[in-house]
Amino acid sequence: MKLDLKGREKMRVADHAVVSIDPAFATPSTATPVTTDGDVFTLNPGEPGFIQNLKDTAVYGKFGTGASSTSFHFVLKACTADNDGTGGSIQITNYTGVVSIAAASGSPRVAAWKLS
Repeated sequence: MKLDLKGREKMRVADHAVVSIDPAFATPSTATPVTTDGDVFTLNPGEPGFIQNLKDTAVYGKFGTGASSTSFHFVLKACTADNDGTGGSIQITNYTGVVSIAAASGSPRVAAWKLS
């Protein structure tokens, strides 16, 4: 862990994202892999969330319930190989409500957590 200029811990996530956590403010939920299409979590006002694709198939994401290949707001790119850390990710801020996912094919596998 490194500290930023305000003393917050910083975690390196994959090769392209850095997440700052202020330990006095929030605790991340456990990042249990989500392996079925449907709701990932519900964000309350002020809660940020994070989702990363862990499979070699793209994942559709939606702000609301019912993500699908025809109803989505973002797409998380596929990994080169399952669990290699190269899958697409999204940090969600300034949103309140349900976030859902659907695999482009087969079943999804994403790491998802929120700060509360």
